[in-house]
Amino acid sequence: MNTQLTAALIGGVVALCVALLSNILDRKRALRLKEAEFKIARYQEFLFTLSAGSNRNYNTQLDFVKSLNVISLMASEKVLKQVNALVENYNSPEGTTAQGAIINRIIFEMRCDLGGKREAQVFANFEFPFIFHDIPPDEPQRT
Repeated sequence: MNTQLTAALIGGVVALCVALLSNILDRKRALRLKEAEFKIARYQEFLFTLSAGSNRNYNTQLDFVKSLNVISLMASEKVLKQVNALVENYNSPEGTTAQGAIINRIIFEMRCDLGGKREAQVFANFEFPFIFHDIPPDEPQRT
């Protein structure tokens, strides 16, 4: 076989392999990005419904339960353990004195789930601000 033809064939095969590999890696990156966006949206919804729980009524409880069910399907094991601790604390007859610390651990584990454990370790002892509103919904709002 001709040397030039062999070199052209090898070059074509290598170019095809590089194009395929590049396409596969791009798809993986796009899939990871979509997964991260989905998790961020679900975690944000969970924290929103959790904060809306200070105005407890049927709708806020239903929103929280729906959000909790979605979190149960897609969250990491460590997030689920902290959410379970929150539910157990909420249902315990002793009260909810540990709720702030549990919410702090939930947010930390969510950050670990999204950004990786190494990045989130910076926040291992950080107290995340989490504010519950205390204005009743029937009170007039600012305009």
